[in-house]
This record gives sequence, structure tokens and C-alpha cells, in this order.
Amino acid sequence: METGVGSIMISGDGPMRVLQLVEASSAGVGCHVIELTTSLLDRGHEVHLIYSRARIDDAFQNGLDRLREIRDFHAFEIPMVRRLDWSDISAIAALRQYVKREGPFDMVHCHSTKAGFLGRIGLLGTGAPRVYTPHALFTMKKSGGTVRAAAILAERILAFFCERIILVSEEECKHAQAIGVPAKLLEVIRPGIPVSLVDNSRLHRVELRAREGLKSSDICIGFVGRLAPQKSPETLLQAFRLIPRRDELKLAIVGDGPLVEPLQRLARELGIQDRVLWLGYRNGRAAMQMFDIFALSSDYEGFPYTILEAMAHGLPIVTTRVGGTSAAIREGENGFVVNKDPSQMARAFTTLANNPALRHRMGQASQRRVSEFSLDRMVEQIERVYESVMTREHEAASEKAGRAAAALR
Repeated sequence: METGVGSIMISGDGPMRVLQLVEASSAGVGCHVIELTTSLLDRGHEVHLIYSRARIDDAFQNGLDRLREIRDFHAFEIPMVRRLDWSDISAIAALRQYVKREGPFDMVHCHSTKAGFLGRIGLLGTGAPRVYTPHALFTMKKSGGTVRAAAILAERILAFFCERIILVSEEECKHAQAIGVPAKLLEVIRPGIPVSLVDNSRLHRVELRAREGLKSSDICIGFVGRLAPQKSPETLLQAFRLIPRRDELKLAIVGDGPLVEPLQRLARELGIQDRVLWLGYRNGRAAMQMFDIFALSSDYEGFPYTILEAMAHGLPIVTTRVGGTSAAIREGENGFVVNKDPSQMARAFTTLANNPALRHRMGQASQRRVSEFSLDRMVEQIERVYESVMTREHEAASEKAGRAAAALR
């Protein structure tokens, strides 16, 4: 396990009662919570999941429906919104009531920024130990001025309101320390995926491509993600424009979000609209089967799940230099890591588009490397964090009881 300072490693001592708390119930965060919850249940733990419907997507809802069939799973919805709001008061009240009614819990695991705020502040005094996973600290965003400064201060203060903070990449961990979060609270646990879920059958790929109007000779560069500023999809369109024009070279955009219309307008202005497929929201893992190259153009990430999913599909990767890429991508072996520069990205695309043997070789390397990012490994490491926190809580309680007994002698 990759850890920060002061970790204790112990073996499991029986089933735990775990409460997962998430507001951002979509995309990579939602996927992580569903798969972590499923694995914890498979390992014999009891899991309660508190979630919000405000940002729920089909993948999270489908996962939730499957989980409801499991005996030791309990789900409860609390309305939560993304930004600070007066409704946070009622959300905290509902959270405390749930913990009082259904607890005690051995562990409360808060996922992403808003749940991290509500869980760490809202459960003070309840006796519930808390672990926080930001899934890309909001403060990694380079712009933001006073909002970012306030977020940095909040993360510094709130760090002392939980027992451990799990970061998903070394880059995110370094950033946390740089903004003043104590290293002794930090753990690095890289994401993992259930590679067995990937269907790489040739027949499925051919059918899927044909359904979207792709010919067998077409080369498809694919993107999966929310069309929002963090993902910087305009960089991808600008890079595609710089590739020497080839009618068989297509760009597939899977996802939706607030930038859909501006991006479609930009594609028209760049003269590439006839070669861009706007596929909207759909299952990203399934859509990747039609790709020949996977592209990520983000400004910042903790560790993007889509990189691992694309690797599992045997795709060469072209990505900007964001959190997690240094662990997942070996430069020139299974992809290219570039600065957020359309010309650099375009050169990487051109190299791959012109060399089918290189695409195949890199795709095979991706599939070999993704085995290092298994879901089982990730869950085992998270379990050990829970156990470490529980041990420290028990030792602290025993020490306190000992001091009280001594004072009565």
C-alpha cells in the first residue's frame, strides 16, 4: 500500500459497518462508490450509502438498483447540492439523524468535495470516525481567485476534522501537502477497475461502429467525459483541427454538459463538424469499443477512471499531463503524455493515425499495464485504511479510559 506518514498496517478483524456518503453521484466518483460498495459487501461488510439525486446518472442508478438486492446494503437519499447553500443545514441535520438512528458505524467514508464538507463538519461529536476521498481536490484548479483561496483555507481546516484523507494519485497528494494539509493524514491509493467487465469482442466493436456510421477503414479518436471546463474539450477540438485532413479520421465525443452548444459552434468554426460524432451521454465503457485512440484533454484530474477503462479496452492513450497519467502511461509504450497544447496533442494523434502497427502495439501494452490497477487491490488498501483508523480510535479510547480509571484511584 502506498501511504503517507504514520500509517499502521493490520489485518482484518471481522466485518465492519461502513457508511458511504456521496453528493457527486455520477461519472468517475459515482462509479468508484458503486464498485467500492459492491466489493465491501462481497467481503462480508455491512454498507450504508447516503447519496443525492441532484447529479445522479444512469450508471449510478443502475448500480444502486443492483445493490438493493443485497441483504447487508442500505441506501438513503438526502438532498444535497454541489455548492455551499442554506440547504446544507437540513442536509447535515438529516445526516446526523441517520447516524443516530442507524449507527454506530465503524467508518464513515465521504466522497468528493461537498460530501467531504458535510460529513466532516456535520458529524462532529457523533463518535463516527471519518475518512475523506476528494477524487481531485477542487484546489487543483489553477484559476478561481478568491474562491480557490477560500477552498484552500477550508481544506486546511477541515483536514483536522477527519482521521485520514485518501488521494488517488501522487500528484494529488503532493498538491495536498503544498496547500498545507499535514502529510501524516494522507494516503495514496490509486483507483482500480473490474477489468472483467470489458467486452473486447470483435463482433460487438464492428456492430457498434456500423451503428454510428463508422466504416471499417475509419480511424476513430474518442473522448469520454463531462463537457465542462475541467475537461477542456475545446483543446481536443483545436488539436483535431491541426491534424492534416483525412476523411477517414473521425473524432467521437461521448458525454454531455454545459459546453455542448459552444463546442458544436467551435467545431463548425474550425471546419471539422463533418468529422465529429456527437454521441451524447451513454455508457462510456461500451462506447470505447468503437475507438482506435483514446484522448483526454483535462486541465486537472485526481486520477481519471476513463484512462484505466480505455487501457482495459486495449487503446493507445493521448492525454494532457494531469494527475494519475504518470502512473498509468509509460511514454511511448502505451501512449503519449503532452502539455495542454493543441499542437503537441495533434502531433501525437498524427503519429498514431499514420501507424496502425504502433496503435496495436500500444493497445496491447495498455492491456498489460491495466492489470496493475485492479479493483481488488484498491479495495484491500482502503480496507486497511479503515482498519488502521479503527485501531487508532480503539487505542485512543482505551488510553482515555485508563486515565479516567487512574484518576478515580
